[in-house]
Order: sequence, then structure tokens, then C-alpha cells
Amino acid sequence: MIKACIFDMDGTIIESEALHRCAFNILLKKYHLHIDKKAWQTIFVGTGSRFIANYYINKYHLPEDLDDFVDRRRKMYQSLLKKHPLKPVAGFKTFYAHLKKEGYKVAIASSGHHSNVLKSLKAIGVSGF
Repeated sequence: MIKACIFDMDGTIIESEALHRCAFNILLKKYHLHIDKKAWQTIFVGTGSRFIANYYINKYHLPEDLDDFVDRRRKMYQSLLKKHPLKPVAGFKTFYAHLKKEGYKVAIASSGHHSNVLKSLKAIGVSGF
């Protein structure tokens, strides 16, 4: 018998990939670099900020500290989140409400930064995780 559901965050609960990519592109712009949608989808989706930042820092020999870059990227994403509200994936909020009503335990598994996960959930009006 199923007693719980575990959801991934980005792309499963919320449509946030474009906003994540935008945050990276804002930081990479000063180096005249840009992550296009195809590269994002084929290389970076699901990998996390450290992987992506490390990829660009090493590939292009950027004069960046990895931890500092990742922290600035997280802050940029949270700033963008305030200006560009996220939308839940169609049907998620109804499904989530049904699961809670029926007594299922619900959790999120994400490679995203904990504060980004919480702020993203708050942005779509979902709590209880």
C-alpha cells in the first residue's frame, strides 16, 4: 500500500527551469557567455548549481571562486523569483490537495538549494513540506 509520495521540484512541481537558466545567464553575461535552451536541457537540467558553475569556471577559465559564484547565483534566482512569479505544473496543486486530504505523506527531493526550494514553494502557495 502506498503511504507517501516524493516529488522532484523543478519541472515536476513548478516550471522553474527558465528562471534558473536566466539567473546563470545574468552572471555569465560579463564573460560574454550564454546558456541556450538546448544546452540547458541536454547538459544541465537536474545537475545543480555547483555542477553548472564549475563547468563554466573550468571550461572558460573564469576568474571566479566556485562557492562565491554559486552563492551569487542563488541570490540572483531569489531576486528573479520576486519579479517573475513561478507557476505550478498543471494539476499539481489539485493533486497535492487530494494527497493531503487522503492522509498521504508528501515530500520533495531536490538537488536545489534548500532556501530556493522553500521560496519557490511559497511562491506557488504550497506549504507543509
